[in-house]
Amino acid sequence: MPTHQRSEHVTVDRGADGVAHVRLARPDKLNALTLGMLDDLVRTARSLGRDHAVRAVVLSGEARPSAPASTCGPR
Repeated sequence: MPTHQRSEHVTVDRGADGVAHVRLARPDKLNALTLGMLDDLVRTARSLGRDHAVRAVVLSGEARPSAPASTCGPR
């Protein structure tokens, strides 16, 4: 049965196919990691590790991709 969970920094969707999609939820900062996010990721990883229905985990972010050059100012 598919489920959806959300903490302050992480969203988890567990599909019926055994794939868990974990998304970092800090798009305003392009998902730069904080201690709170790391805590949420550790809790999520432990929870998914105990779930025998989960066969794979996909980790992504809720922000648009950003190339380092796009954040650089003029030289």
